[in-house]
Amino acid sequence: MNKSLVCSAVTSKEVTVRKKDYYLKEGSISNAKAYVKKGCSRTFVIDESGKEHILFFAFEDWWLADFESYHSGEPGKQYFQALEDMELLVISKKDFRQNGNRNTKTQALV
Repeated sequence: MNKSLVCSAVTSKEVTVRKKDYYLKEGSISNAKAYVKKGCSRTFVIDESGKEHILFFAFEDWWLADFESYHSGEPGKQYFQALEDMELLVISKKDFRQNGNRNTKTQALV
């Protein structure tokens, strides 16, 4: 995905997440999608016994969100931790929908 396409297609805000900090944690409601402009993160869950299970790693040119929470509006179950300093373009659900209805470029981002 082209970074300029993301920037031009939708309204976004830049967010910096420092190494070892979290973009989202379990219990947060995911009301936005975040495009990874720079850096990488790990997404994981913690089971009942307290053991971490890594689901995937997100690198530049990927999207971050607890998609189940994003679509349901319910609290999420995932943690998103930066493995290095990250720069994200965060796009609210409202802006994503509004721009998606008007802009064919945005439809390609979903």
